[in-house]
Amino acid sequence: MINITFGIIILNDEPFRCYCLRSLYRSAHEIIVLEGASKKAAAISMSDGHSTDGTLDALYRLKTEEDPEDKVKIITKDGFWSEKDEQSQAYAERATGNYLWQVDIDEFYLTMLTRKLFV
Repeated sequence: MINITFGIIILNDEPFRCYCLRSLYRSAHEIIVLEGASKKAAAISMSDGHSTDGTLDALYRLKTEEDPEDKVKIITKDGFWSEKDEQSQAYAERATGNYLWQVDIDEFYLTMLTRKLFV
């Protein structure tokens, strides 16, 4: 059986979050979302390293309201990550699937049913 862990780094990605996560949910063994800024992104984040647009709160709301199979795992910390490699390593270390697929938050995947509706 193929179990895919999707790993996603997000910062100030509220417009895309729900579309991306919903598009992955049915295919996912788990979705590990790492929210927060690396030191290089300090200018576009809050002083504690979190998103400025409510992304973290929206993630927790999605987890509560739209994750009946407990697939979404949220990783965050107060403060800044040293770099994106550290962020990717953080979700890779927690992955339990037999495949790890790195996804950008602005990627959306259509199921076969959805594709048929748009053709």
